[in-house]
Amino acid sequence: MPFQINQETKEITIGVAELASETTIRSGGMAAAVARLTAGRKVHEIYQSQQSQKIESYRKEFPIDFRYRYQNYTFIIQGRIDGFYQTFSTTIVEEIKSVILPEARFSLLQPIDYPNYLKQLQIYCFILEKMGNPTLEGYLIFINLIDQNQRRFKIDCNFQETQSFIEYRFEAILKQLRMQAEWNAQRQMTEKYFQFPYPEIRLHQDQLMADVAHALDSRCDMLISAPAGIGKTVAVLYTTLKAALKNGLRLFYITSKTTQQKIVQETLAIMNQQENVSLRKVTIQAREKVCINDVYFCHPDFCPFLNRYDEKVQQGELLTKLLKNGSISPALIQQIAIENQVCPFELTLDLSLLVDVIIGDYNYVFDPGVYLKRFFFETKYDHFILIIDEAHNLYTRGRDYYSPAIWWDDIQHLLFRCQKQKAPIFNFLARIFREIDFIFRKLSVQTNLESAQEKKIIIELDSKPFSQFQDALSGAMLDYYIYKKLNGILDPDDPFDAFYYKLMKFASVLSLGGDEFCVIYDRSTENHGLKILCHDPSHQLNQRIRGFYATIGMSATLEPLEFYRDVSGFNEKTILESYPSPFPPENRKIIVIPTISTRYQDRVRAVTPIAEVIQEVISIRPGNYFAFFPSFQFMEMVAEQIYRRDFQIIRQTRSMDEKSRAQILEQLCQPELNNLILAVQGGIFAEGVDYPGEMLIGAFIIGPGLPQFSFEQELMKKYYQEHYTKGFEYAYLYPGMNRVIQSAGRVIRTPKDRGLIILIDQRFATSYYNSIFPNDWYRVSPSELIFSDYTREIESFWQK
Repeated sequence: MPFQINQETKEITIGVAELASETTIRSGGMAAAVARLTAGRKVHEIYQSQQSQKIESYRKEFPIDFRYRYQNYTFIIQGRIDGFYQTFSTTIVEEIKSVILPEARFSLLQPIDYPNYLKQLQIYCFILEKMGNPTLEGYLIFINLIDQNQRRFKIDCNFQETQSFIEYRFEAILKQLRMQAEWNAQRQMTEKYFQFPYPEIRLHQDQLMADVAHALDSRCDMLISAPAGIGKTVAVLYTTLKAALKNGLRLFYITSKTTQQKIVQETLAIMNQQENVSLRKVTIQAREKVCINDVYFCHPDFCPFLNRYDEKVQQGELLTKLLKNGSISPALIQQIAIENQVCPFELTLDLSLLVDVIIGDYNYVFDPGVYLKRFFFETKYDHFILIIDEAHNLYTRGRDYYSPAIWWDDIQHLLFRCQKQKAPIFNFLARIFREIDFIFRKLSVQTNLESAQEKKIIIELDSKPFSQFQDALSGAMLDYYIYKKLNGILDPDDPFDAFYYKLMKFASVLSLGGDEFCVIYDRSTENHGLKILCHDPSHQLNQRIRGFYATIGMSATLEPLEFYRDVSGFNEKTILESYPSPFPPENRKIIVIPTISTRYQDRVRAVTPIAEVIQEVISIRPGNYFAFFPSFQFMEMVAEQIYRRDFQIIRQTRSMDEKSRAQILEQLCQPELNNLILAVQGGIFAEGVDYPGEMLIGAFIIGPGLPQFSFEQELMKKYYQEHYTKGFEYAYLYPGMNRVIQSAGRVIRTPKDRGLIILIDQRFATSYYNSIFPNDWYRVSPSELIFSDYTREIESFWQK
């Protein structure tokens, strides 16, 4: 029950709809639900317009602002009456509700079937009576979206019952406030006893915590580049939690991979083991992953776990039960959800309003189609501190969020499906798709005349027609949903739904404008496409970042810091800090082999020398090694040249999932086996995973892993050159070297680890590339890492 409270004046503001506990349609983003809201508003407007023409005194959206004293608080009840007018002796109040029902069911409809709508009308009548309108009549008007038919019911305005209900709801609010007060007292206790959870602070960790504390005190954003082993997760979590508890703030901790979320959960669990410390946390997992329905289809009409969700949560006091538990794990939420037949995803979101730390993916903060509107619908949410883990991934994810596409084949497929159906809705859908199809045909001819040879062409595209397509399709999708409902059609992978979302996203981004976007007509395959390329998402990311109390971005590879500041949406006042490794430098041997070129045109010649280097090095000391390649294709070429009976040779596959990776990690823990894992830079083995001890004793990094040359990448290079005067660096060099440093960071994870890092490529010997090496890789100059006799250096290292 959302409300606003001013503790100084003891005033609580709440809307009539919330007071009546009107159940929200929880659609999971279904296209039909978006269209449903649009159509509902439209029938409201049509009915109100008709009433205005017939009744001179008719007022629509009549505002209500009523003060009600209860216990020690003043409740300010606000709302807008759909229809309000006066006859000679009576005040008429109308509440309009749209429904979707078959004709037979609509004819049997009664107000009691919709208790929340009924309560809302009764509350309006009660308030008007208290405001001096003694003679009242309330009418509940239902409009069926299927055929626009109406039913009008006169409602009994039982003021005594309504007053009892209102005070019952007030009591629920005060109970929630008491829970909040208990939580605040608990947070104060936690802040008082909250200590760093480990007996010793690592080298440089104390400075990191001091710098984060200073940034938070100054309310400045901060970017942290700190290598593996410094303990940045616990350092940043501890410092931000300390500040949050002290200042009444909360944390959003977002990651790009689920493996990183487990580390955060484990760290918070350790912190919670302290006496008198109780930190609430919740992890938001993907809706489809936690779905407990037989079919993943998020709508109350099809999912019993969404139907009457609010009622079941309130009656079972599920939030209270979960919050009393010491650890609110995803497994516990799932268990409670199953026992009470409610949606675990929605239950997680409701819990997120009542915890100290919310853990989730980047999407829930930055993706314009997925972000959590309950937190970020407004432009300011400065009661939250945001922590971005592995922040080097943010700008590429941001680019993806704002680079939608629609494809001609999808239009053709949908037109074909429409032609096979006889229902009138498909004729209307087909008209929309034919108009989009005409744009593709026109562009195909136009671009072919302008440049027959080019496969991808930058074009000018008017956003207005696509906004019109979006509006038209929104209305059509409601009729389509009604058609499916009447015919009992359940299709979780509905292509019409899927295309509607693609079109919505495309039209929304196209309307943004700005020189950070360009539109590409892509005819590189038979399936032509319209693609929006976001060169630089920094402006869009900044729109979200600036609303937080402060934002802390951290990674083991955020060098150069200025580059990540520029492209990730941080402003020029952002504090930039880099920290050296806390581990003994003698435990790590870094070697650059400059005699092999892995440039694309040289790769065929490089295959055999690379295979020979790998086999030679692993023969010096058997154990577990990784070889990280710039692409799967290159990896496969080299793999064909490697053969050793004493090693298990394992190749990463393009479709490898978390379960397969876990099996390989388990194999690395078996001491009697020697393993050589061939993987790609930037992949599931190169980021966000630890290999402590003997799990990994060496890593080969083949080439700088620059992004593949492409039309889009060249456009970004041009954009970055014009805006930052560093086109190649921003588009290719820095992202590529980030992958190198990420891969190298897998080797040394604890103070006792010892291992090799072998960098194979001529470019690693040049200052243009090795100037980006972390400073703690060498004493004075990167040239120290280049050896003519690398085998002797490796043998000497292992003998120490």
